[in-house]
Amino acid sequence: MSNKLKVKFTPAENKVLIRNVVAPKSKGGLIGLENATEGDATQKAEVYVSSAEGYSEGDTILYNKFAALEVSLKEGKFLLASKEAILGKIG
Repeated sequence: MSNKLKVKFTPAENKVLIRNVVAPKSKGGLIGLENATEGDATQKAEVYVSSAEGYSEGDTILYNKFAALEVSLKEGKFLLASKEAILGKIG
């Protein structure tokens, strides 16, 4: 998955700018159990900008949602997470 939004932001060393991946809803408006994250300490996100080695734009990651800082930029709301908050890549 590669995002098309270009963000004018350079994170400090070992930081990544991410945005949560929204789970698709069914026709009835329900989110499938495989995508449910409420109460979980982890969330899925897409990397927009990275200064952390091993992560690049378009990567889908799993991260500790309590270790990310919300950032408002001209392009929208994002999260800034340290490399240590990332649990791994998906896919």
